Amino acid sequence: MQIRNLIKCLDLTTLQLLLSIHQEGTLSGGARREAIAVSAASKRLQELERAIGVQLFVRENKGMKLTHAGETVRRHAQQMLCNAQSIGLELRGESMRVRVAANPSAIAQFLPEDFQGFLHAHSSIGIDLLELSSSDVLLSVQGGTADLGICAPMSEKMGELLVDTRPYWRDRIVLVTRADHPLAQHGRRTSLADTLDADYVDLQGGDWISVQAQRVAAEYGKTLKVRAHVRGFDALCRTVLARVGVGLLPHGAFRAIGEPLGLVAIELDDAWTDRQLQIVVSAERPQSRAVSALFDYLSQVARNACAASSAADYDSRFPLAAVAEQRIAFEGAWA
Repeated sequence: MQIRNLIKCLDLTTLQLLLSIHQEGTLSGGARREAIAVSAASKRLQELERAIGVQLFVRENKGMKLTHAGETVRRHAQQMLCNAQSIGLELRGESMRVRVAANPSAIAQFLPEDFQGFLHAHSSIGIDLLELSSSDVLLSVQGGTADLGICAPMSEKMGELLVDTRPYWRDRIVLVTRADHPLAQHGRRTSLADTLDADYVDLQGGDWISVQAQRVAAEYGKTLKVRAHVRGFDALCRTVLARVGVGLLPHGAFRAIGEPLGLVAIELDDAWTDRQLQIVVSAERPQSRAVSALFDYLSQVARNACAASSAADYDSRFPLAAVAEQRIAFEGAWA
C-alpha cells in the first residue's frame, strides 16, 4: 500500500461517497445521493480500492455489501467526517462536543449532576462520556482520545505525562459488608490490615481502589483473598449481599447502592482511603472553548463544595441540599 496514494484518495468526498453507497446498497444509489455521475462514483471507488490494495465492497445481485476491510474503512471514514463537521461547527461557534474519560467513582458519585448543571448553562455543548480506570483515563487524555479526564490521584504517572490538573471532588473509600458479617460485629471503624483474612469481592480492570488494597496487603506479606471479580459498584454490592465476601467502594456509591440493600459501611483508618479526585487535560494541545469551559466549571463547582464543607464535618458528598445550593449559585454565573 502506497501511503502517499492512500492519503490522496482519502479525500472527504470519496469517504462520503463510500458511506452513501453503503447506506443505499448500490453504486447508482450512492452516486445519486451525492449528486455525481455513476461513472465518476465508480472511478473514485476503484481508485480508493487500488490505493488501499483490498476490495471494499462485494458486488452481489441485490446490491453492494461491505467487506471486512470495507467495514474498517467505513468506521474510520465516519469518524473523519464527524471530525470535519466538528471543525466547521466549532469555528462557527454553533456546537461543540467534549470527550470525557472518567473513573467509575467520579461517574457514580459526582459527574451526572455536575454535567446537568453545565449542559443547562451551555446548550450548544455536548459531552461524550467514557468510563475507564484511572490509569487509562490519563493515557486517554495524553493520547488525545479524550479531551478531559477525571481520575484518582496518581502523582507517579502524572509526573511522567504532560497534563494540567485541578482538584475535583474529595471522596473516601469504605469497606462494605453484610450487617451479620464478623467484621461488622467489631464496630464501624477498622484498618484494611485487620480485614486481610476476609474473602473479598473485587472490581475488574485494575481499578485504583484494588491496586491500593493489594499494595497494603503486600506490605503485610499477604495478598487480597479475592473470591470474585465483578464489573461495577452495583454488581459488587449485590455480590457482597450474596455472602461471597466484603468489598471496597466510595462512600457515595455505598449510600446510593449498598445502603438501600441493607449493607453496612465500615470506615477505614488508612490514609489512602481519603482521596482527592483530579481533573486532567493535556498540556501539549491547546484546548477548545468547550473543553476550557467544562474544565473551569468542574473545578469551580468542586471549589465551591470544598468551601461549603469547611464549616462542617466532611461526609463524602456533603449534605445534598448544600451541594445543590453551591451548584445553583455557580450556574447562575453562566446563564
